[in-house]
Amino acid sequence: MRTKDQVAQLIVGEAKKRQHTRQECLAEMSTLYQESGWDETVWDPTHTTYGIAQQDDSYPNRMNGAPAQIAAFFDRLDTQRAKPGASTDIWLNICWLQQAPNWPSAQYWWEHGRRAYLTEIKSRVTTVTPYLDKHWPTTTGGTMPGFTGDPTWLEQVLRADLGDRLVVHDGWQDRGTGSGPNGQMGDIWGVMIHHTGNSRETWEHIRDGRDD
Repeated sequence: MRTKDQVAQLIVGEAKKRQHTRQECLAEMSTLYQESGWDETVWDPTHTTYGIAQQDDSYPNRMNGAPAQIAAFFDRLDTQRAKPGASTDIWLNICWLQQAPNWPSAQYWWEHGRRAYLTEIKSRVTTVTPYLDKHWPTTTGGTMPGFTGDPTWLEQVLRADLGDRLVVHDGWQDRGTGSGPNGQMGDIWGVMIHHTGNSRETWEHIRDGRDD
């Protein structure tokens, strides 16, 4: 099962991919935390809904883990937001989707639905904000403050899904850690992978790079 930090990364990544705003992502993270505590394996008490977004059996991939559950939630949210009757308020659209997706509008949900649900999902804002700040830091003064030091190792992230199919070579952790104090990175803005190898290349040369 993925950690909360890993789930937060998945949610932020999905929001950015779909060009949602940071504030929209906050609402989405809060909702999913209220639904499941970001546990991809949890059932509701009636054993009807499952996973991070507590999806019923109309979600065919709900048993396929966090990435599938999160993507399906965003798929349906994007569909709901494109419908006539959608609100400019992301929170109301989420309530409409999660509570009564077949009702005529988000406003109709507000007038007739269980408003306590809105209070419940908003109550998680304080809990999820540190994760949002870590994985989607705000821009201040032309810089993007974030984590410094060695980031989470890529092997650590991939091993859970790939198992023994993931092959690592000796010395890889000593490459690419930056030239700052104590060999640490500065603020992390993003990740770029650049590979100039070919079918005749050795992994050592790819790891070590070229002299130029």
